[in-house]
Amino acid sequence: MKKYRVIKPLNLFYGQIKLSASQAEKRQVRLKKIKGKTGLYEIAGQVQFKPGEIIYLKPDKASRICLEPVPEGKIQELHSRK
Repeated sequence: MKKYRVIKPLNLFYGQIKLSASQAEKRQVRLKKIKGKTGLYEIAGQVQFKPGEIIYLKPDKASRICLEPVPEGKIQELHSRK
């Protein structure tokens, strides 16, 4: 999984995703925690992310237009832009 910043509203319907505890809490009804993996979830229904959010996933071609790769060490800088 790679780290991405959402740059356009993004809807995901399937797959695995790594989120912070606060991100997962907001979407807990549509996520299934993967046992033994901290912060890793299986998407069990439509989940939406707004621009500026940082997520980890293996995107498909359709979702890539909504994402910008985040180089290591850049996460703090991106959070401070909000």
